[in-house]
Amino acid sequence: MNDNTVNKNLGVGYLVRLVNEVKSERSDFEIFTGTEQLYVPLLLTGGDGGVMALANIALDIFSRAKTAFENGHLKELALGFMGIPINRYVRRPLQEDPFNEEEFKKILEEVGLI
Repeated sequence: MNDNTVNKNLGVGYLVRLVNEVKSERSDFEIFTGTEQLYVPLLLTGGDGGVMALANIALDIFSRAKTAFENGHLKELALGFMGIPINRYVRRPLQEDPFNEEEFKKILEEVGLI
């Protein structure tokens, strides 16, 4: 981390104030999020992007969101934008998933990691 990096956990309400205050003082200062859930709200409030772990395996999702935002297609930034169904019910608690080491090794071999 260099001297110009600030690490903060932010809520959406705080983003508006943060972006407005920072950008009014330093228009060249870029604000990024590391939290997937704050990516779209940050873009909408004037932030610049994100560095999220999920983007390493699902870059197309964040790429489409950024492109939709830049083109003014704000409806595409809604929750269902990725084609992932949003269910309005409480899901069952997480259950322990039996780990199959052989199956896991096979998957790693198929993607070239071992």
